Amino acid sequence: MLDKKLVFSAIKEYNKYHSPEATVELKDVGKNFLTVTFSGPFCNTCGVTEWFEDFRIELEKRNLKTYIGEIKEIDGQTFLVKFIIR
Repeated sequence: MLDKKLVFSAIKEYNKYHSPEATVELKDVGKNFLTVTFSGPFCNTCGVTEWFEDFRIELEKRNLKTYIGEIKEIDGQTFLVKFIIR
């Protein structure tokens, strides 16, 4: 099972530097995946997926190697993103 402490550590660090433009919240954790929501006004000139990649890098800093498996736009300011553990 995925170590939630590492995930929460990555979320805390990400939100520290990216919020309020983008804020991450954990939604689900499984054996080989985690799902989070990204919400905020986002700077769209960067490309919305860059916000997701920044979080993936925070996970990687904690030896959680992931890739983005799925992105669902809930509305213009909220995205549900599934990260698959390698």
